[in-house]
Amino acid sequence: MKKFLFFSGIVLASFLLASCKDSYSEKSETTIEIRNSSHDKKQSTPSKIGDSYIFTENDITARSHGGVGLKATINSAEIKEIKNVNQEVVKAVVFQWTAENTTDHYIDLVGFTIIDGAGNPARSTFSEGISTFPVDGIGPGMKVNITEVYQVENDSKPYTIMYEDHSWTVE
Repeated sequence: MKKFLFFSGIVLASFLLASCKDSYSEKSETTIEIRNSSHDKKQSTPSKIGDSYIFTENDITARSHGGVGLKATINSAEIKEIKNVNQEVVKAVVFQWTAENTTDHYIDLVGFTIIDGAGNPARSTFSEGISTFPVDGIGPGMKVNITEVYQVENDSKPYTIMYEDHSWTVE
């Protein structure tokens, strides 16, 4: 009797498995693509003061809201003593740059990052008579000249001026 129940159970299980195999089933596949952004982005070499750079999709991060087609030129850059908003004399990287929109759509402008030779970041400051008022963005075909001032803690050269993932070097 035990053998009969055992074999009956096996036959029943086989029947259930076979009937499940014949029932409708849907195959689902999911593909996950993992991208390493440091390898996906084009690695550009630093530009020199006076060089222009036109940003492409490979250069732009999420924070720029569509900076593709921005032509940026750092026209001049120097380290000098200035008076900050508190009228204190401080060292600063002062640079004049041109932003040109080479596209037919509005481009939001984002801030620069300034790093000294020791790897320390500078902070943006306003210096009356030197700084231009901030420009949030530029329309199609527009071109603007902007002067920016970034306060630095020391004279550790060279300085790197970065916009998105492209840089200019100040010796």
